[in-house]
Amino acid sequence: MVNGWLILLLLIGSALTIGVTLAIAKNPGEDRYSSESSFNLLTLMYTVVVPIVLVLVIAILFFL
Repeated sequence: MVNGWLILLLLIGSALTIGVTLAIAKNPGEDRYSSESSFNLLTLMYTVVVPIVLVLVIAILFFL
């Protein structure tokens, strides 16, 4: 059961990271994506969101 929760959390985190990056990285008013805004957003995601997800996964494993 624990493996199922971990896989589910990883899939949700991956989908959110990719989806938000693609949604925000596109400059409004332009038809193409900006590599600079993509880089800034990915930096934020991997310095804030990923550690939070890892802490949640460790907490779930610890209490189960």
